[in-house]
Amino acid sequence: MKKYGEPSSLKSALRKVSVKWSLIGLFLSLITGLGCILYSSKIAAESETRVLADSLSRAFRQQILQGDVRDAQFQMNSVLGGSPARSIRVLGVNRGEIYPLPGDNATSCKSLEVPCWHDLTHIEYLKPIYYDDDMHQGLYGYLSLSVKPEVSWPTVIAFGGFILLLFAIQAFGLLSALNDISRMILDPLSSWAEHISGKPNSPVVLTKSPKFTEFKKMEDAVSGLHLTITKLEVESAERAKEQAKASMISEVGHDLKTPLSQLSKNFYLLVNEVNTTKAISQSRIHAIEKSMSCMGDLIKQIKLVNAENTESQHPREITDVVQLAQDYAASASELGAHVKMNEIQVTFEADLEVAPVAIEKIKLYQIIDNLVRNAIESISSTGGKIRIGCFESDNSIVLSVSDTGLGIPLEIQGKVFDQKFTTKEITGSGLGLGIVSRICNETHAKIYFESTDGAGTEFFIEFPKVTTENQKVENLKTKNKRTQEYEA
Repeated sequence: MKKYGEPSSLKSALRKVSVKWSLIGLFLSLITGLGCILYSSKIAAESETRVLADSLSRAFRQQILQGDVRDAQFQMNSVLGGSPARSIRVLGVNRGEIYPLPGDNATSCKSLEVPCWHDLTHIEYLKPIYYDDDMHQGLYGYLSLSVKPEVSWPTVIAFGGFILLLFAIQAFGLLSALNDISRMILDPLSSWAEHISGKPNSPVVLTKSPKFTEFKKMEDAVSGLHLTITKLEVESAERAKEQAKASMISEVGHDLKTPLSQLSKNFYLLVNEVNTTKAISQSRIHAIEKSMSCMGDLIKQIKLVNAENTESQHPREITDVVQLAQDYAASASELGAHVKMNEIQVTFEADLEVAPVAIEKIKLYQIIDNLVRNAIESISSTGGKIRIGCFESDNSIVLSVSDTGLGIPLEIQGKVFDQKFTTKEITGSGLGLGIVSRICNETHAKIYFESTDGAGTEFFIEFPKVTTENQKVENLKTKNKRTQEYEA
């Protein structure tokens, strides 16, 4: 059942309109027809009355003038058939009956030779009788003819049937015409709607051309829609690529801070060592190479923005979370003066020997680096702790980063992954957790956190498990539980 206010179909609306106006036409036709019948009956009754009065006056004038009024009146009523619907009387000059009969009323007609209607039920006609009929001189009296017109019901019924037939023909023709018009309107509209909802970026194909010139502009617009869409898609793709490149440049610039800081510090220490010992430390050279390699991997990501379908063309790299997290924790003291100043303790714990996940090494590095840096920013007092962990859960490898910082207030917990959201109005860019969230989305990883205001926060990254076939893991340590502490 259609609810009130719901739109109806065009065919249904046109059908209702046609029925409505057909019924109005039928009503007006019946009213007009009945009026015409009544009017024609009136004219016919008046004409009949006039003819009867003239005929009776000529036939019985001499008899009335000779004084035989009663017999003349009786004979005239006999000629009229003796029906109560027709009666005739002879009136004197004062319009009173010469020989009144019981039940007769005085005449109320004031006009001569003009039909007078009484209550729309009968006609009275006064015909003067003159001694000299040619000269209309010497008035003797009047003939008062009263006629009650009878309705011709067969005529009325025939007329009504004729009107109903015309109505049926009109309604059928109107419905057929409106159905044809609605079809001519709906066919191109439906075709255009299907095209727009289905394949708007392909050329439109109409099986039938629109019948109305008003549709020409619409046809031209729909026909050229695929060209406009193609143009907009190209422009949108170009804008998206430029925006992605700008975003990637911002993120890379943000993530270069850590390896750049490490590189700067290692160069400084290398120079001091050379000046002091006159020898070059291979471990320091290795640390410099590692920082530069990390910076190179970060910068390469900018080039990848211009490459299309890189993930489908190249299999995703398999990276060991345990190895990379352990290495990162080992170099935590290299993060700079911030760690030293707060005497933050960074620990790493893992219940796994190997934790391979499908993610590029540089992206896993970005996740860990941004989470640790975010944890450092949340610790405002000395003696803070950051723990990097890795464990197995069902079909997932879970990386966790927890801190003993200030925690995340409840009112902003829903915004922490928004791009450029920061609580550090001056020094913060708001990119860190946004970068982590983006990488998790790209690698089908799940990120969530638990936080207590004033007591710290722990972030969890769940990676889908992958097999370790054909992966070189022989260099990984074989201990079931590894714990390393690095205190600056």
